[in-house]
Amino acid sequence: MDVERIQKVNNLALDLMKQGLAHTREDAIAQAERIFSGDKGTTAYNEMRQTLGEVEAHKKEEYSAMNPQSQESVTSAEIPAYKVKEILEQNTKFIVKTFKEHSEKIQALEREIAQLRTKVSSERLPTVSELVTMEAEKKAAEPQPQVQVQQAAPQPVTQPVQQAAAPQPVKQEPHPRVGGFTDTDVSIEKFFYYGN
Repeated sequence: MDVERIQKVNNLALDLMKQGLAHTREDAIAQAERIFSGDKGTTAYNEMRQTLGEVEAHKKEEYSAMNPQSQESVTSAEIPAYKVKEILEQNTKFIVKTFKEHSEKIQALEREIAQLRTKVSSERLPTVSELVTMEAEKKAAEPQPQVQVQQAAPQPVTQPVQQAAAPQPVKQEPHPRVGGFTDTDVSIEKFFYYGN
């Protein structure tokens, strides 16, 4: 046997197995060798092709008998061109409508985000000058309770227990950043060491 003939036999054996004419690989090789051997090789090959066509037709008939839905799909392939065009137009209209709805929703969300950003930026933290004025207002408001305590002192002596129970004014120390230091608090000797 030459290499070309072996390749042809192998290819024919594979085709026979794919088509279902041979059940095993050895059977397919034996049938392929019979086809290529002798004078009857070409006629046997043609006969095999005819039986293959008959088997395929028989399989199609069985399949169509078992699945009537497949016949409907075959007839649906024969839809006229104008119907296909109408269906495609409806699909494109639907898709365009859906895209427009989604883009409108996205734009609405972007507007809401922009509004929220402006609202957050308008409700910003107070500046330093605002904090200083707030501190000054607090200090101005604190002496009022002290005045009330002092006004409570001229009450008659018959209530000494109530005066003793009155809260003593709390001495407030100034904040280190604001000031309120004396010369002795900030002396140069506390910051530098000169020796001995």
